[in-house]
Amino acid sequence: MVSNFWPGATLEQFQAELAELEGKSQPETQLMRSVAEVEGGLLIVSLWKGKSEYESWAESTLMPQIDIPGGMEGRPTQRIGPVVEHYSVLPSS
Repeated sequence: MVSNFWPGATLEQFQAELAELEGKSQPETQLMRSVAEVEGGLLIVSLWKGKSEYESWAESTLMPQIDIPGGMEGRPTQRIGPVVEHYSVLPSS
C-alpha cells in the first residue's frame, strides 16, 4: 500500500495531474486508489500488487510528468508498506 500526503495540494490540482495521466495506460497492478481532502492538503492511498510494481510505474510514468502546470507542487510525504489487515463492505470481484 502506498500513502502520499501532499501538503497544500487541492482536488483541482490532483484532477489536473490525473487528466495528464489519463492519456497514458493505467497500471493493471494498481488495485485501488482513494483520494481524500484532509486538513492541510490531499491524502492519496493506493493499493498495488507489490512495491516493485508501484516503484516501476512511478519512475517511468508518474515522476516524468509530476510538475505539470496547474498540478500539485513539491513532493509528498510518502509511506509504503505491505497490507497486513483489510476490511471491506464491497463485494470481492
